[in-house]
Amino acid sequence: MAATTPLQQQACNHRALEVVSVLLLSTVVALSAAVITVAQGAGVSTVLTTSASVFLGVFTVGLTAITYVKHGS
Repeated sequence: MAATTPLQQQACNHRALEVVSVLLLSTVVALSAAVITVAQGAGVSTVLTTSASVFLGVFTVGLTAITYVKHGS
């Protein structure tokens, strides 16, 4: 049996890194939208729905873009 080096044992899961990156970006954009909405004097329910919509939109578009680029089509 061939010995494996430490370099061969390490594997990087790029898909997980991509998802985490998009998740963090979506969170930052949603929090920014929430701060802007609060600064405009909106109610709590408006702030929550706006930030949730922004989060879902950015997350969906981000993952779609990554998938599109990775598949090269």
